[in-house]
Amino acid sequence: MRAQLLCLGSYTDDDLAERVSYAYGGLTRACHHHSYELSPTAEEITGWLDDVAALTELLDATESGSAS
Repeated sequence: MRAQLLCLGSYTDDDLAERVSYAYGGLTRACHHHSYELSPTAEEITGWLDDVAALTELLDATESGSAS
């Protein structure tokens, strides 16, 4: 997955690729929570999900544009 995230900048702008990479890391840590770590806040989770939704919309638009 890390290699795919590194290549994401070639398909999107660098800002979105960086945000999605950060979101992936945060969501991964949230799903593999340890008792000695603080849980992510609701705002953090919402932000990560918004970044993933932005990537999904961009890739859907790209796919539908190339299918035409």
